[in-house]
Amino acid sequence: MHSIKERSVTDEELGMFWRELELSWWWFRAPIETQALMIEAFDEVMNDTEAVEECRVWLLKQKQTQDWKTTKATADAVYAVYALLLRGVDILASDEVVEVSLARLKIEAEDVEAGTGYYEKRFVGPDIKPEMGEVTVTKRDEGVAWGSLHWQYLEDIDKITPHEGTPLTLEKALYIKRNTARGPMLEKVDGLRYYESTRDTASHFFIDYLPKGTYVFEYSVRVQHPGAYQTGIAQVQCMYAPEFNSHSESVDLEVR
Repeated sequence: MHSIKERSVTDEELGMFWRELELSWWWFRAPIETQALMIEAFDEVMNDTEAVEECRVWLLKQKQTQDWKTTKATADAVYAVYALLLRGVDILASDEVVEVSLARLKIEAEDVEAGTGYYEKRFVGPDIKPEMGEVTVTKRDEGVAWGSLHWQYLEDIDKITPHEGTPLTLEKALYIKRNTARGPMLEKVDGLRYYESTRDTASHFFIDYLPKGTYVFEYSVRVQHPGAYQTGIAQVQCMYAPEFNSHSESVDLEVR
């Protein structure tokens, strides 16, 4: 167990885990199942409460942006619930919720969801003040909590600027498809698999796996009438962790 702990990696956000057990096609590399077993081992064999808590952080993080890949992993994830709830500190013992204050206004937690501690408060119209942009989040009890803050409002689409608050960056541009002797000239697209759904107001691209890199999405549109238009913004967002998001500006388009 000492050797196993020495070969682990500890990250402030991800907790304790093992690099050699990251996703692989080999049958014996099963990260979810192994992590549940490590929690049990550090508790029963080592009585190492700190290591148990660090391992639980990693196990919880696996549900933020991904799923368990196989039926076996899902079955062991049920066993992981045993590892999460019956090992180490009782994470459900506290009824404390994360406190949120907008400027000097403390948000009262109402209709709190059991287990997750989720609650919401909505403000509309004249109730919204500029000073509400100063947000304070306070956690009173021990343990890990995740959350996100969304500030939404209506604005003229031509005044929207690119979002720069997250590591995700997004740029939108217009291209003209010109037919040449060599055929339509298009910039080469990376080998990305996605599902496209075009509706009345937008084209949606659903991506299961997005490796690190730069990608170009191209699709054709037809102009029916002359005039001044706004192309609208391009948006990117993780479906299961919506705090990972970004958007572009809108592009002016004048058709003569």
